[in-house]
Amino acid sequence: VYTNLLNTKQPLDLYFKPLVNGFENNILRVQPDILPPGSVRISDVWIDDVAWHKFDADRFTVELPNLNYRAKIRVRLASL
Repeated sequence: VYTNLLNTKQPLDLYFKPLVNGFENNILRVQPDILPPGSVRISDVWIDDVAWHKFDADRFTVELPNLNYRAKIRVRLASL
């Protein structure tokens, strides 16, 4: 999967279903540990299949909305 992301430059989608109020300050951190620093960043985020723009592409963080259910989060990583 990471070879595809880094070598062929194909984006990688990561999926999350975080617990309600499960993260400090409603910030979801999505940075994979194994990737070299500066090699990828967040390009897009969707919450329940709707585009979401409250994220920091370089810090790999997504600001979660204040919801009372476990939303489906999709985060797309892209090679630089």
